[in-house]
Amino acid sequence: MELGSLTTRTDINVSVTYFEGPKVEVTTDIKEQYDFIISFYDGEILIDRATIQNNMWYENNRKYHTDWAITVEIKQTKELIHIDKLDLNEKRVLFEYGSKSMGDILAWFPYIDEFVKKHKCIPFVYCDKNVRKLFDKKHYSHINFVDTWGDYESIYKKYRISVSWDKSIGDGGFNETDYYKPDFDVNKTNPFYIPQQKIVTDILGLDYVEKKPKITFQKDRRNRKVFGKYVCIAVQSTAQAKYWNYPGGWDEVVRYIKTNLGYSVVCIDAESCWGKRNTFFNYIPKGVIDDTGYKTLKERASTIYNSEFFIGLGSGLSWLAWIVGKPVVMISSFSKPYTEFQSNLIRLYNDNNLSGYYNTGTLDRVDFHWNPIMKCQTQEEWSRMETITPQQVINAIKEINTWN
Repeated sequence: MELGSLTTRTDINVSVTYFEGPKVEVTTDIKEQYDFIISFYDGEILIDRATIQNNMWYENNRKYHTDWAITVEIKQTKELIHIDKLDLNEKRVLFEYGSKSMGDILAWFPYIDEFVKKHKCIPFVYCDKNVRKLFDKKHYSHINFVDTWGDYESIYKKYRISVSWDKSIGDGGFNETDYYKPDFDVNKTNPFYIPQQKIVTDILGLDYVEKKPKITFQKDRRNRKVFGKYVCIAVQSTAQAKYWNYPGGWDEVVRYIKTNLGYSVVCIDAESCWGKRNTFFNYIPKGVIDDTGYKTLKERASTIYNSEFFIGLGSGLSWLAWIVGKPVVMISSFSKPYTEFQSNLIRLYNDNNLSGYYNTGTLDRVDFHWNPIMKCQTQEEWSRMETITPQQVINAIKEINTWN
């Protein structure tokens, strides 16, 4: 970006703010009508240019992190009257989670901390209260958690930490031709085509390397006194597509663990029964120790920590198990293997035309029985979608049991 000399104009005021997208406003009392050329650079690269007149403003819609440099010139006089650069040092920055999902909050948080340290800003984080109780208060003492974000005028820059998309409407109404289009003003790349943690590194302009947040919980072994040697499982989820829909699959796996390994199996879902009214419900497997209920996440972390290993879906409890350091067997036809974490994991997935449909980017979070491949409303219909077998899970259990 080559710039000429800066001309001072006391009769023209230029205001630049960065709260969401960078906004430039030009105010003046002069009678002459000028054309003000506003140029937006990402470092040295010109990405947007607009022309406005006296007492007007223009805002670029890009909301993910950019090394903004902005110039304002008067077309008629060729004067460069303003140069502005994004400077987060000692500025108040808001990180607003657009998701209440435990998995999302845990997966994305370490990169917020990395961003804060890199840019030396004053951070405010808005996220679910229950999940944030897990974070190590001493390690993150420099981060301010907020329940409301208060006065926007005090915030220099806001980053929305989210998978954001717009509902596009086909044929003038909501029907089979509707689809979800990513909001590329928030997400730099399509969030369905990249690892879950890379979503936030793209938003914050960081290099993607798999990271875990620092959390605290009780590591005493009282669970061992109650359950003996045990394996934790979690079978429930927020959409039927995320379930392991093999008929009787969980029952068979539980029998194997108890009979062949001699471990107890402890189910730690929030609900023992979950589904959608007027369709069907999913029940926890037979033969498990029912430890379901809305316990604190610190309690859940402790229970997982003292287990031999964890078996679950592409869900928040699997992320929690990974963070506390337990080996994880993840059963997921729903998402492609690159979506979740990659370490300390055996990921079960069959690459076929009935798998990986989350990554089509058509997910409808409102519809519990969303399925872009075929209409599924019954257990029998969902079972036709499932290609991961109990034997695959048992083989994974045999392998992961040798890791301890």
